Amino acid sequence: MKTLILVTILALMTIFLSVPVMAQDPVRFGAAGVGYFAGATPNIQGWAALGIPITSDNKAISYTSMDVSVVKVATGGPTVAGLNLQYSLHPGMAYRLLKRGSWSLYGLAAPGFVANGDSIRGSFEYGGFVHKQVSKVFGVMLAFTKQQYGNDTDFAPRGAVTIKF
Repeated sequence: MKTLILVTILALMTIFLSVPVMAQDPVRFGAAGVGYFAGATPNIQGWAALGIPITSDNKAISYTSMDVSVVKVATGGPTVAGLNLQYSLHPGMAYRLLKRGSWSLYGLAAPGFVANGDSIRGSFEYGGFVHKQVSKVFGVMLAFTKQQYGNDTDFAPRGAVTIKF
């Protein structure tokens, strides 16, 4: 329960710290989808992200992602059907490297943490994502990242629907 409270507080802090930037630039997005995670049972995880521009040319964005996975690791934390939940939160930055029409390619780096209800470990997510704006509001995103926490490194590809707001 302490972990869930900590995750909520950090997520809210990230959002509230971004509020002044939101007022300055109307181009921002939220994303929600699923991804592959080798440590999950089954090997999928829920994923959400928030992107808010921090430069006037919209190339650099404040990027925050959160994953929720069901894992076999026995902890004292919350469970679903006898399996434990593991969360990760990564506030960081992404930078648009290339834009062609409605396609954009971003590189990203995001330090953060992984929590499973029993312990919290430092973590680092790096890689990039491709975003395709499909309409004025909706888009699709495909992210290819690696997450490193402790001695573990996992490839974490993800797909999501994005909403521009």
